[in-house]
Amino acid sequence: MIDFKKKAGGATIALDNLASVAINTSLLPATDSVIDLGSSTKYFANAYTDKLYISNYSWLELRANNRLGFVSSYAQAVFQFHSSTSSTEYLQISVLTDTNDCISWNPVNLSKGTKIRYDFWPSSDSSYNLGTSLRYWLNTYTDKLYLNATATLDGATAGHIKFTGDLVPATDDTEYIGEIGSPFKAIKGLIIKDTTDGKHYKVEVINGTVTATALD
Repeated sequence: MIDFKKKAGGATIALDNLASVAINTSLLPATDSVIDLGSSTKYFANAYTDKLYISNYSWLELRANNRLGFVSSYAQAVFQFHSSTSSTEYLQISVLTDTNDCISWNPVNLSKGTKIRYDFWPSSDSSYNLGTSLRYWLNTYTDKLYLNATATLDGATAGHIKFTGDLVPATDDTEYIGEIGSPFKAIKGLIIKDTTDGKHYKVEVINGTVTATALD
């Protein structure tokens, strides 16, 4: 062990009289958590190490396929990414064995939002939800909503919702198009194609009578 309180044999304490230093034993500080390696004004250019321990319980290491691993010896590991300008806003990633949150922002109403530059998808098809039966998203913004491989809602054109697939109520003879209430919310009419002559008709209710007006 080299004790930096003593002068190393054959070298100055600053090691400034050596072209290079080959250390064949552990290099330990004389006092735990007191002595720095480098300073706030003098940094080492590079550090080469297999593992970088933050404490006895957390460390950084190189994993398979040259991936940087953030590792914790706890069964339920929690990692937080902070800005030096704020101690209350952070991204938290948890590796848990229970049903708690895995990825979360603090505070929940983080105004900066999250930018995603690539596709975002679940690890298994039709296995996970976006939101829960108790926690809904307030609004969702998307040009096109795929409900499965064949049914879609397309709102890319302003003022229009295009759909692919049949509109089918969950149970027979129970649902309305529109809203019964005060005030009522009803559609103005329907554009329907005659399957015999191929013409299009505008179907409306005028003075209590259903009328069909040919459009072509």
